[in-house]
Amino acid sequence: MKINQILRVVGKEATDRKGFQNEERVIRSFNESVVAVPIWFRGIDWAPRNLDLDKGVDFVIQSDIGKLYLQVKSSELMANKFRRKQRRKHHRKNKYIAVVVIHESDTDNVICYKVISAVGRKRQKLLAQRSIEFQQVAS
Repeated sequence: MKINQILRVVGKEATDRKGFQNEERVIRSFNESVVAVPIWFRGIDWAPRNLDLDKGVDFVIQSDIGKLYLQVKSSELMANKFRRKQRRKHHRKNKYIAVVVIHESDTDNVICYKVISAVGRKRQKLLAQRSIEFQQVAS
C-alpha cells in the first residue's frame, strides 16, 4: 500500500471515530440534559443501519408528524459536503434530513438546542410542503 493510501485510511478511521463519539454525545445529551423539549418532539433513536448506510441518517426523531431524520457532523465543511451530496444523489424527500455540527466544546444543553432547532426547521418545511400539496389536491 502506498503512503498516500495509508494516510487516507488512517485519516478516515480518525474521522469515523470522532463522528461516532459525537453521535454518542447526542444520545447522552438527551438523556442527561435539562433542556425542555417542544411538544412535537417525542424522542430520538439511533437510525437503523440501512438508513445510515443508504441515506446518511444517524438518528430518527419521533415527532407529532412522524419520523424526522438527523445527520451529525463535526465540521461545517463536512456538513456542507453532506448537504451538496444529498441534493445531487437522493430524491426530494431526503431534503428533510436535518444536519447539525457538534463541536468538542458543546455542552449537553447546547447539543440538545442544536438538534431541536435543526430538526424543528426541517419539520416546518415539511409541514409547509404538505400544506402546498394539500392545496393542490383540493383545487
